[in-house]
Formats: sequence, structure tokens, C-alpha cells
Amino acid sequence: MEAAGSAFETLIFVDIDGVLNIGIHDGASPIMFNEQNCELAGKYRAGGSTSIQVQKMLSVMERPSGSNEAAGATLRSLACRGSELCSDPLVARLAAIISAATVATDAADAGAGAGAGRLRVVLASNWRKPKYVEKVRGLEQLLSRHLNRPFTFDDTTRDGEEKVAADRLGCIGDYV
Repeated sequence: MEAAGSAFETLIFVDIDGVLNIGIHDGASPIMFNEQNCELAGKYRAGGSTSIQVQKMLSVMERPSGSNEAAGATLRSLACRGSELCSDPLVARLAAIISAATVATDAADAGAGAGAGRLRVVLASNWRKPKYVEKVRGLEQLLSRHLNRPFTFDDTTRDGEEKVAADRLGCIGDYV
């Protein structure tokens, strides 16, 4: 247990692909789960298509979204909209986590003096690579909208080669 007044740090590591957006794997490249592809799948179904990609898209978009959503809601409510590469409801959930951590950190600061706690939101996604800088800026804009304040990631994990999940965890471990 830490002594009263000692500093602590709260770290939130953010992954994006498969967390803030959904990709449907068809054996090759994932198909982005977005409104445009949902509309196409519906049109192909109406045309009698039995394509495995269409069936997978329909299966995901019609699946119930779970107990935390409105009755009858499906995963389609989590589809990316327009040109966005992240699901707005999932980004809203991340913003709520960041807000809660901010409140907790601020409360700790008030009780233990300035500088007692610090929150850092760390990008641990493949999006941390320089070629994805515009995608990150778009996500930061979405988070800013949901947080009602400007937001930028505080840091990123190192840019290492990642072939399996353990490699990503290694990058996070190195950061900590």
C-alpha cells in the first residue's frame, strides 16, 4: 500500500482495430463493418446472393448487441458511419472510460495535493505507426467531441513488430 501523498499513475492503453471498429474476416483482408457495407450486403441478399462474405456481414449486422443496449438493438448499431474508421458508440464508451479515469485522478489530486496522480492515455494500436497519423487525428477528433474538450493521445507504445497478441502485450509491458 502506498503512503499518503505518494504519486500514482493511471494508464489507459488503447487498441483500435477490433476494439473501436469491427472487421469481418473472410480469409483474406478483413471487411470493414460500416454502414456502406451493411447496405451492400442487404442489396446482395435481396438479389439472391449466397456469397460467404455477404452471409458473414448479414450475420454480424443482425446479431443482438447484448444486454447493455436497447431491446432489439443489433450489432449494426456499432457499424462505422460515413468516412469514420471507428464506431461512434464504441468511441463514446472509450470517452466515458477516459472521463471516469480523469475524475478519479482529479479526486486523488484534491485529496493528496497537486501532482498526486496522473492519467495517460496511450495508443497501443497499429495505428501508432507514422503512416496512420491521419487516422489517429480523426479518432482524436471523435474523442474530443465525446469528451467536450480537446483530446490527443499522451503517448504511444514502441513501434515493434507484432505477429501475435503476445507481441502487442510485450510492447505494453515495455512501456510500463
